[in-house]
Amino acid sequence: MSDEEPNHLVKAVDPRTLTTCMEQLQIAYVEGVASTAGCVVQNITRDVYGVDLEIVRSFALPREEVQIKVQLKSTTSIAPESTPTTFAYQFHKREYFERLAMVRRWDKYILIVMSVNPKQELWTDCSHDFMKLHHCCYWISVEGREVPKAAKPTLRIPRANVFNAKSLIEILEKVERGEKL
Repeated sequence: MSDEEPNHLVKAVDPRTLTTCMEQLQIAYVEGVASTAGCVVQNITRDVYGVDLEIVRSFALPREEVQIKVQLKSTTSIAPESTPTTFAYQFHKREYFERLAMVRRWDKYILIVMSVNPKQELWTDCSHDFMKLHHCCYWISVEGREVPKAAKPTLRIPRANVFNAKSLIEILEKVERGEKL
């Protein structure tokens, strides 16, 4: 594939494992951010409730830990830089949006969407000094929102919602105070 060809064509190292590799890259990103924020990531092995991960922040006793549940989505078909303030993400199933939009008394859920380059070999860059992941993750809470009637609803995600250590700490502090995300 030449550089002149459209970026919407995915060039996988091995097409059989592309989706698994996208998920693996996103988990590594989230775990790195969580580690920087002093949190622990727990993988949810059975996707029964639309939850992929749980992020937990512990404190010295007697302070209680605080946590959020996370649904992960990764895509090559959005370009976050294409609009000034938001980008669109389309769910493959309406149920995923419905679960995130439920008003919950205890556990709070967020969606983390990772935009990756369609050319898999460009996902990371390493040297003796650094390891760089190209593109990034964005987060959003849709709790309490009306679910669109579409079978595959689309959600607009603010580009300002970059998922990083600072934003994760702010999210968890809001959860701890009982504030809306």
